[in-house]
Amino acid sequence: MSDTNTPETPGGGMGDDMEEMFLDEAKKDHLASEAERANADADRERAELGESVTPKRPWWRFWA
Repeated sequence: MSDTNTPETPGGGMGDDMEEMFLDEAKKDHLASEAERANADADRERAELGESVTPKRPWWRFWA
């Protein structure tokens, strides 16, 4: 009797690796969107207080 939780072929475990990779990517995307939302909220609060909101320079102008 074989264990149904372990793959019978070497490539059978690839689905678990891909699922983990997709979950990691989704977590990074979620954290990035939360960071963008937090930055937008902070900019909005600064604008409400009358402070200047500094425009962000594009990344390609960082070295210029």
